Amino acid sequence: MDKPATQVLCGTWGRVWFDGIEVGNVTNITASITNNYEDVPVGSDVDRKLVSQTGEGTLTFNQTDNLTSKLAKAYQGGKDPRFVIETNLKDPSALNGQQEGYTINNISLDSVPFLGMEKGALISKEISFRFTPSDLVVNDEIFPEE
Repeated sequence: MDKPATQVLCGTWGRVWFDGIEVGNVTNITASITNNYEDVPVGSDVDRKLVSQTGEGTLTFNQTDNLTSKLAKAYQGGKDPRFVIETNLKDPSALNGQQEGYTINNISLDSVPFLGMEKGALISKEISFRFTPSDLVVNDEIFPEE
């Protein structure tokens, strides 16, 4: 049976923290895990075996402070800093008031967009990142009614 439209989750209610500091104007965040396989011959068939996983994502936000310049400084001198991203989605229409939340540890940044502006436009930044899937923690889940 189809779920009512009121139970469709809305990202408007999502919150994101980067190293413990809330990123106030997040417009988008995505994170995914990619499974890496090797082919395994089995008789005349070819099956596959999971051999590793990689995690990656992007965080897009409208700039309100100096977060990206802080990140650029953290990489100076050849350092390889690691970060934490925490998310929480508490949509008031979610089934039984449930919420969804994740903590992604061991974040490494692919690039740090510290400068970018256009006259008459909002300043939007996108940070692409990678993480080790074993460092992903599911804090809260939204369970369907039984």
